[in-house]
Amino acid sequence: MSIRKKIILILLCVIVLYSVVQCGIERLVILPSFTSLQRTEAQKYIERFRYAIQNQTNSLGDLCADWSVWDDTYLFAQDKNSNYIESNLIESTFTLIKLNLLYMCNIEGEVIWGKIYDLQNETYVERKEFPKLSFGKDHMLLKHNSTESSIDGLYLTEQGPMLISSKPILTSEGQGPIRGTLIMGRFLDKNMIENFSRDLSTKFRVEAIKDVSDKEKSKHILGQISKDRPYVIEQYDNDFLRIYGIESDVTGEPAILITVDVPATIIAKGRTATRFSHLSILLSGAIIIFVIYWVVKKTILVRLAGISKSIDEIIEKQDFSVRTSINGSDELGRLGNNLNKMLKHVTTVEEALRTSEEQYRGIFEATTDGIRIGTMDGQVVKVNQAFAKMHGYSTEEFDAMSPKHWIDCDSHNLYEQFIETVKAGKTFQCEGRDVRKDGSVFEVEVHCIPWNYQGKLHTLTIVRDITERKQLYETLDRKQKNLEAIFDAAPLGMMLVDDQGFVKRVNDVLAKLVHRDFSEIINRQPGEGLACIHASEQADGCGNGPFCSQCPIRNLFEGVLSSWQANRGVEIQAALLIDGKEANPWLEISAEPANIDGNRHVVLAIQDITKRKHTEQALREAMVQAKMANTSKSQFLATMSH
Repeated sequence: MSIRKKIILILLCVIVLYSVVQCGIERLVILPSFTSLQRTEAQKYIERFRYAIQNQTNSLGDLCADWSVWDDTYLFAQDKNSNYIESNLIESTFTLIKLNLLYMCNIEGEVIWGKIYDLQNETYVERKEFPKLSFGKDHMLLKHNSTESSIDGLYLTEQGPMLISSKPILTSEGQGPIRGTLIMGRFLDKNMIENFSRDLSTKFRVEAIKDVSDKEKSKHILGQISKDRPYVIEQYDNDFLRIYGIESDVTGEPAILITVDVPATIIAKGRTATRFSHLSILLSGAIIIFVIYWVVKKTILVRLAGISKSIDEIIEKQDFSVRTSINGSDELGRLGNNLNKMLKHVTTVEEALRTSEEQYRGIFEATTDGIRIGTMDGQVVKVNQAFAKMHGYSTEEFDAMSPKHWIDCDSHNLYEQFIETVKAGKTFQCEGRDVRKDGSVFEVEVHCIPWNYQGKLHTLTIVRDITERKQLYETLDRKQKNLEAIFDAAPLGMMLVDDQGFVKRVNDVLAKLVHRDFSEIINRQPGEGLACIHASEQADGCGNGPFCSQCPIRNLFEGVLSSWQANRGVEIQAALLIDGKEANPWLEISAEPANIDGNRHVVLAIQDITKRKHTEQALREAMVQAKMANTSKSQFLATMSH
């Protein structure tokens, strides 16, 4: 099939596919988005109704709080005085604040005063949900465990749902102890629902769930409603959506079913828009096919045929000096130019490959590390001079030699791991031991990777003799252990502090000086390790208290860390807590900077010079007394001479 026919077929397929995709998008995305928008708008009606109920409940709660937090009500709950009844608990109270229920109970659940008023018939009525004598101490409307407690929401009665508010009876200052409970309620009756419908410009229907006539419908709706899906929306007919919502009572159980029918105007507009979209797709598709085909023919097909003719000529003659005549600044012109450049550089690339191979050979032979190229099964393909010299063989001797011949028997298990790892396409690295031709054993570091050599997968192994490095590490380890032995055996107290101020090592002399175990000193600040009396005064420990900035020990090691200069022979009188008692020993401290494992440290040498200080003080006092005696003697002799 020619490119011309393929292009026409492709254009037709694209237009058809686009039409199908567009229709699919309209059906699966656009129309559902209109439906979703319609549903979102419909949900707002239920939300507004629920918001209206919540406003009524909040208003009732505020009213109930005004009555319950009142000294007069608090006193009435205690003494049931008649003045309160005559002033407040009268029929006009119910009609004035549009109240259907007003009950007061003591803390035992007994009714102090309570009545239900029918605002439509203007008469008192009784309902079994509100007994005359007692609710019982554990009734859910009376469970107030704190002065902030409040029970507000829907409450189902035999007359229908009621908006109810229950508050603890407190003083006007909101203080207890709680004297009982005040309950107020308003029936969610036909008048209230009609007021909501009028205010929201939508007719709502409200039924107690237990009274819904269609039990199956009620069960179906309850089964679909959840915390994540608080509404059920159904297509009532082509022109209306029916929305169902559930409102729970004060116990959290579903109480009422709210129903509203909303006209589906948004969905209807979406259907009209998609019909016009289908017609526009068909018309624009036909125009696009004609225009694209004409442009492609003039700008691509004719010139592409010219390039194809030039390539056929090059292949037929095997003459890479032939050049195409197609040029220009567009893609086809650049294709012709790039084809000419590619032919021109063929010989240059071949020359570069030869040069690269020579460079590879030079690097392979010049490197001081041993290099071995082998098959994936371990057979030697090639080794460099460094590898051969390292093992005491000539390069030719390795051709028929098994790797286990020059690998020490203690490292044969590493060789097996090497084969498995490289066959899995992974890098292998280890330290082991090889054997020279003369039988001597030496330490090596091996690094191996899978490598493509001459078009096949091989292994490239780099081997380095690390015998001298190993010996150097052993020498350093011995020196480290000698230094640690000197540290521990020193006759002075020794302490090693890192650059964060934490004690990393101490000797036995220092531990005995402060009468503490090593575990009480290591990984602590110096003040905490030496039991400074100020270290325990701060919750954050040593280094964070008001005395720490004046501490001579802290200033000493921080100064050495900062200047990296030793400071020796500093005498201080410390304030320590030794065996639970305060002690003030004199200490002579020298600090030396030390770089350990690449990290900055300070070594503190601490000597107890308390006895020396006491001796010096005694000598000074004796000298003063002798001087005074000598002065007295001179004065006496001078007096006698006269």
